[in-house]
Amino acid sequence: MLRITQVSEDSDQVCLKVEGRVIGDWVSELDRTCGSCLSQSRHITLDMSDVTYIDRQGVETLKRILGENVRLTGATLLVQALLGRQVVGKIRQGKTIGPGGPPIKAANLTNSRRSQ
Repeated sequence: MLRITQVSEDSDQVCLKVEGRVIGDWVSELDRTCGSCLSQSRHITLDMSDVTYIDRQGVETLKRILGENVRLTGATLLVQALLGRQVVGKIRQGKTIGPGGPPIKAANLTNSRRSQ
């Protein structure tokens, strides 16, 4: 099962918390959710700190959308390993992966969720 929760947003950016396994039909759901935000010209930060597994289709989808104003934060060592060397070099604890923009720390995502 996969849970995607919007933890914060403004007019041009949205932060989504992704939890569970990015596999099978759930990959399409993640792709649709990101596609909807991207079609509104919004930048996306995906907090991946609670993702437990990503299948091949999920890995390919994430690699594809990373170049489309989508950043990752909070990727575990397992997620880093599954995404491969191309992406692992870009991952830093508490920082985002993706083009442009300032890093968003995972702690800030947690704090914004509590304040809602």
